[in-house]
Amino acid sequence: MKEFKIRCSAIGDITAGSMGLTAIQEDKLAALSAKITRTKLQGEELAQLQAKKIFPDLPKGAQTYCMTWIKEQLYERKQEFSSKQTQKGNEVEGTSIAFIGKMLGYSEFELETGVFKKNEDFFENDFMTGTPDVLPPLSELIVDAKNSWTCFTFPFFEKSLSEVKYWWQGQGYMALTNRSKYIVAYTLMNTPDSIIESEMRRYGYANDIETEDLSFEEFYDKMTYDKIPDELKFKKFEFDRDDNAIKQIEQRVIACRKFINSELAKLSPAIKLLHDIKF
Repeated sequence: MKEFKIRCSAIGDITAGSMGLTAIQEDKLAALSAKITRTKLQGEELAQLQAKKIFPDLPKGAQTYCMTWIKEQLYERKQEFSSKQTQKGNEVEGTSIAFIGKMLGYSEFELETGVFKKNEDFFENDFMTGTPDVLPPLSELIVDAKNSWTCFTFPFFEKSLSEVKYWWQGQGYMALTNRSKYIVAYTLMNTPDSIIESEMRRYGYANDIETEDLSFEEFYDKMTYDKIPDELKFKKFEFDRDDNAIKQIEQRVIACRKFINSELAKLSPAIKLLHDIKF
């Protein structure tokens, strides 16, 4: 079985939560350790706190992610997620990236000649894997494109990046590419016709109305933004590389590997042999 590495898009799933003792537990450990005599219950509590300090538990969210990763290896399947929001994002990605390049000041010539374009290169190191959206040449910059479903989910008034997972994703990409600047760029693109038609059918079914009796133009007007100024369809959040955060990611990957190995050790010999699980 291959060694666990975290996808940059999932770093936030394993970095949430703290390991080891809380401040209250540290104080309790110090108080119990200072006692000359202890009751049986106090002795058991002291032993538990000492064990947790030496062998900190992986947070529950990270444990859940690791369990899912193990299942993907054992069943040779990848857990997939799909929604109308992700479908729109996938379908308008090329248009969205070109629009971001324009809003960041790249010329039509640079966009046409591929100076600012979708990156297809896969990156990997000892701890992480990933494929950043855009890697402008001769630059320290990485750009990640996020397309909003509607104007009401577009973060026009946000002062800072609300999705912490995207910050962690950026740190991973900067570690993989050895770059130091990251932009999360939100765009508000027109919804593709196929998705508009799907929304029409969904609306008709929910309201007992035949699709033929609905107006495509009405739905189109609600789900496209041709008449909206570009400044209302673009929002960027910038941040720098944080080497301490990158170190935390690496440490959490190591902790995940230990947890995964402890779970794999519980499997039957037949399954271990089938998947070439060795320790």
